Amino acid sequence: MEKSKFIKISITVLLSLGLAYFGYKKLTYSPEEDFAKKMKKKYNKEFVINITGHTVINLRHSYGAIIFPKEIEGTPNENDAYYRVIGELENGKLKDDYLNVVLQEQANDFYSLKLKELFGENIFLIFRIEGNCEKDNLQDELLRRKKIFEENPDTKSYPLDANIYIFGKLKNDEEKEIYREKIYKFVEYLKETEAFEDTGISIKLIDENFFTREKFKEIVKKEREKQEEDLKKLQEKLENFSTDWKPILQGNPEIMKEIKKIQEKNEKSGDFLEGEEQNTNKTIELKDMKEAMKYCSISRKDELLNRYGEALISTNIVSPKRAMHYEWGRKYINPYEKKEDIFFEGEEIKYPNGTIKELSEYERYYITEIKNNKRNGISTKYSPKGKVIWVGEFKDNLLEGESKYYDEDEGDMYKKEIHKNGLLKADYYYLEEKLIKETEYREDGIKVVKDYDEINESLKSVSYYRDDELVQEIEYKEDGVQIVKKYNEENGRLISTHYFKNGIEQENL
Repeated sequence: MEKSKFIKISITVLLSLGLAYFGYKKLTYSPEEDFAKKMKKKYNKEFVINITGHTVINLRHSYGAIIFPKEIEGTPNENDAYYRVIGELENGKLKDDYLNVVLQEQANDFYSLKLKELFGENIFLIFRIEGNCEKDNLQDELLRRKKIFEENPDTKSYPLDANIYIFGKLKNDEEKEIYREKIYKFVEYLKETEAFEDTGISIKLIDENFFTREKFKEIVKKEREKQEEDLKKLQEKLENFSTDWKPILQGNPEIMKEIKKIQEKNEKSGDFLEGEEQNTNKTIELKDMKEAMKYCSISRKDELLNRYGEALISTNIVSPKRAMHYEWGRKYINPYEKKEDIFFEGEEIKYPNGTIKELSEYERYYITEIKNNKRNGISTKYSPKGKVIWVGEFKDNLLEGESKYYDEDEGDMYKKEIHKNGLLKADYYYLEEKLIKETEYREDGIKVVKDYDEINESLKSVSYYRDDELVQEIEYKEDGVQIVKKYNEENGRLISTHYFKNGIEQENL
């Protein structure tokens, strides 16, 4: 009996100790420490963890966090979204996207070597890799993705994007051709390294004057103006916000503190003039853009170059697979098989003679006749099922003559357009092969719209527009009466109404 009692007491004590231990562990658990420990083990480096939330569903604890590497803390890149990723800990299991950052940095380092070989040291590039990554080596990851898409063509692909800037001068057309050849060599290198499968890359030759003192002053002035405008918008937004939520805000000093911080940050409209030494409070006056770029994050550099860099030549390299993502209009599938396939902005694309396939939205496509390296002849648009949905004709890349639109299901023509030298001159709408609307686009800017009865095709009204503003409307009644209404072009108000019958104005009807 005493033995049995001893066993019961022992079990109770052990259970109490166990519960106490797990309770203590739960009370002392730090998700930040758990994140940091698991991230370090996975990537062999230290990270800064900012917990963003905690949820519990069916006793499963989940923590969200914003994560960035500790090595960039205190540098311009600290607050750059390029290096910040979202992480999740669910019952101790880590999920994160930092592998994308690792591969992006690998791409920047790897392809910068080839670019410097081709163009010299004065370059800047930023690669972005979307979608789920599984391999910690760039080439292995690109091969993995390529294999998936080859085996399952309908699988959603994740592109490789990049902005590449080359700094220099362009003296003549001969130098332009040298750049064309070098850019083509880089495209060949992308193919060799399995990076061309689903690629969209912007390449710009930026005038080296971007780095001068004069350009720096111009950019600082524009940035100040932009910051002042942004601050004005923010203040208006905060005023409205404060009015609507004043009782809540006044009761929450932390929110008010954050708002004040935002205001103070935006009020420093001259902060672009200065840099700050890492890990010190020493302020440095910047002299030119070359020095200023040292104090910009990688995304900020990209933004400034895009916004203020004068592009002497530029091109967008879009792989055939990437072209299939094109949603509207028409997109030529450029194979990039020779240097002549590199087209700079402003240049006319030289299409291969014969017929070409151009992609459009939702798996629709065009088959277009090419003569003299231009669209010359019939172009037909097809549905994914191969049904004709549009037919038009081109002359030297411009629409000419009739273009007809067909219903994708029934096959009936519902619209016709007339073009001359690429300009729309008239369009006609049909319902069950009957004309219901006609629009004429005159050279003087007047648009004339005629509406017809859907049953007997008799004319119902004629409306005249100038700059899309209604100026006059004529209604045709069954009894032969015409009602003419004139409108004020500035405010659209009705000015006068007149009645006519057999060409004679009627006083009252």
